Amino acid sequence: METCWRQPADPWRLLARRITRGAHVDDGRILVVEAITDKQRAIEALRALPEHATIEDAIERLCFIAKIEEGLRQSDAGQLVSHDEVKKQFLS
Repeated sequence: METCWRQPADPWRLLARRITRGAHVDDGRILVVEAITDKQRAIEALRALPEHATIEDAIERLCFIAKIEEGLRQSDAGQLVSHDEVKKQFLS
């Protein structure tokens, strides 16, 4: 029997999703949850970079966020790869 790896719903992962989708956290509490556009998310990510960040740093951060969100969408849609299949791909 093949099993698929799927992270159990844990509060920290759910909180991380809410933060990336527009929740603001202060002292560990969610203050505001609002609809947030991709542009607003990108602007927030760029503002969080240090002052000395380069264009390459900004591009890397935006690509990282995009990849994480795509992975979460795929997971939510059930587009998962079993542990056995991953091992097979790495070993071949």
